[in-house]
Amino acid sequence: MRKILPICLALILFLLGCQPETSSQQEEDAPPIKTSRVPPRNEVTLSLADSNVSLFTNLFADEFQDKPDMVFLGPEHNRWAITVPTTDSIRILGGDPMISFFYQVVLHRGDSLSISIDSISVGEEKVINYPVFELTNAKTPWVELNFDYLLYKRNLTTQAFGFKSGSVAPDKQRDIDLILRNGIYLLDSLKQGGQVSADFYTKRKRKLGLDHARERIYSARNQKLVLKIENLNINLSEEKWISDTDYLSFLRTALVHQYFKAQARVKNTKQFDFITNQETFLTPKLQLAVLNSYLKSIYFVEKSQFRAYLKKFQTIDTNQIYLPQWENLLAKKAMEQELAEQRKNQKDLMKNLLGGPARTFPEILADEKGKVILVDFWASWCAPCRQEMPALHHLQEAIGKDKLALIQISIDQKYEAWARASKMEEIDQEKHNYLISNWESSDLYRRYKIKTIPRYLLFDTGGALLDGDAPRPSSPALIALIQDHI
Repeated sequence: MRKILPICLALILFLLGCQPETSSQQEEDAPPIKTSRVPPRNEVTLSLADSNVSLFTNLFADEFQDKPDMVFLGPEHNRWAITVPTTDSIRILGGDPMISFFYQVVLHRGDSLSISIDSISVGEEKVINYPVFELTNAKTPWVELNFDYLLYKRNLTTQAFGFKSGSVAPDKQRDIDLILRNGIYLLDSLKQGGQVSADFYTKRKRKLGLDHARERIYSARNQKLVLKIENLNINLSEEKWISDTDYLSFLRTALVHQYFKAQARVKNTKQFDFITNQETFLTPKLQLAVLNSYLKSIYFVEKSQFRAYLKKFQTIDTNQIYLPQWENLLAKKAMEQELAEQRKNQKDLMKNLLGGPARTFPEILADEKGKVILVDFWASWCAPCRQEMPALHHLQEAIGKDKLALIQISIDQKYEAWARASKMEEIDQEKHNYLISNWESSDLYRRYKIKTIPRYLLFDTGGALLDGDAPRPSSPALIALIQDHI
């Protein structure tokens, strides 16, 4: 892999120091220069620098998004760049916990992220493709973006993960103390070299300590050992860290260890009730922050209990510190529900992002009579569907839009998820990109017995069904089938 070096600040400072001199009189006489700052675009661009390796990763565009979007880049998918619409920020993450492999990066609107791949051997037959990041439009130091990558390589070199030689199976327990020492050593080295900011250094060192403390608790619980949380060298009442998700996660882990010693798994609802009714080591402000964290977990994991626990939280958060975010979420959900109810009354109607009246499937088929028609049923959350998209559009380009019509029908329940995925797949401006209403009770669903996706229907030039379960676009069999009927 081509090595990416941190930007040399000395050269920039030299160039800034070589500006032509101007007299004070010239400055007084010169008219004021009007500058206009171009606002960042409402999108994030991801591109893969390596052309020989493919990358799959998860993407979250909303903190309350229960299912991630999926991003596929590389030769397997015939795509090397993708644009993600956002008015705020997105988070991409991935990895494999079985081999202690994890990465995450947060991007803000207007960012352009270039991704290289380092293929790292973690065993005789195991190779992981570790993404290496570079922001092409921002000043974030390369080492800050890729600290996890650098630390992972050091942990492998020092055998901190306990992998056997030639295998990814652990030969011994993870050496959590060595992992902490490696992290601190790397962080101190980068600080000494002036390669990281003071803010990054402080936050990252805190995270290393919190991760180590959590692992000590997990290890003690698994081995049924006595461990006093007071001996973990973490302040349990540090209110200035109240917005730090890693700190809140540590507090939750410590709470379970301290008050639920005999229980392997404790539901979020049970923990919520306990710290509401019992005195714990939490200060009042931290207790409220942890309750809000539990509520978010309940929203994702114990959905049937969410409304009841939101009511409990409303009686606790009397100063409205966290409630506004939940009120905004409920308002959004109410709007989604209203749209869903409207869609239920619009049987078999399909809408396009380009606007215009909703249409029925027979009307759309009639528009393309005289061409072979391929219908693609998909959804934003369907990984195989999204993987086939590049092949699907390459197929249409190879055969010709004058001979092959492509109709894509999403069965997404959420309009925003469909719209975002359509933009990412570059089909948001296509004539036949539709979201179908009332999907599971639609005539289309029953008529063609579409139980799983992706699913492809192929119609001849007269509109008659050729194949109700056509091969996938990446299959040569589909090309041959289409060419036989052109």
